[in-house]
Amino acid sequence: MTDTKTLYVSNFKDNGSSSNPVKGSLRDAIKQGHQLALQGHHINIIFQTEKASETIQLKNDLYFKWGTWSVNEGEGAKNVTLDGGKSQSNAVSAIFYKYKAPSHPLNIRVNSLNVINFKADRDPFYDGKLRLSGANVEWRNSVFQNNVSSAGIVHSVHSSKASKIKLENVHFLGNKATSKNGELIYVDKQQGQTIEITNSYYSKVATTPYYKQVRLQPGDTPENLINAQFERGA
Repeated sequence: MTDTKTLYVSNFKDNGSSSNPVKGSLRDAIKQGHQLALQGHHINIIFQTEKASETIQLKNDLYFKWGTWSVNEGEGAKNVTLDGGKSQSNAVSAIFYKYKAPSHPLNIRVNSLNVINFKADRDPFYDGKLRLSGANVEWRNSVFQNNVSSAGIVHSVHSSKASKIKLENVHFLGNKATSKNGELIYVDKQQGQTIEITNSYYSKVATTPYYKQVRLQPGDTPENLINAQFERGA
């Protein structure tokens, strides 16, 4: 039976350094978690605060490379927001480093973690407020709001291992595109790549047509949609 190690986040500051993060920060927990994951542990990250909600002003994206993670799960979950301050491009990168940890595939479950105010990356390949490659990501009960993207708010990049994305009760509000790739979710067409969307909606004022909210590359017609449904919000 795999042992789960719980790491606590009590400091909501960020300095953007993966090698020398702020002690007690989310970035610090992620650094520790990667070391524990190599030992075969599953990682559980809990936010410790007396407040119902907290905001982290990110100075760089948060990087997950291998292992099985749960973030902000359980009855004591807080409402935590990652804020890019209009100066950062990406919030979370989930890129499986298979060559470094082939026996520890990347699986992440995230709850009540909002992503707001991130700008577009100049290179669409590296863009995505949530960017993943070869990872299984489940994101629930969250809002992606006031972000700008050149390749999708959620961007799944082609890799040797197909990614799986599940979005549940995720709301996309006031996001904008800088190019014709105006989808909320942009998935490189690849065998085995799957996406599941439930109880989620996008802003009613969005100018992008419904059928382009989720797109497989190449093509932008309804025939290329993965089986997913969005509802229009207020």
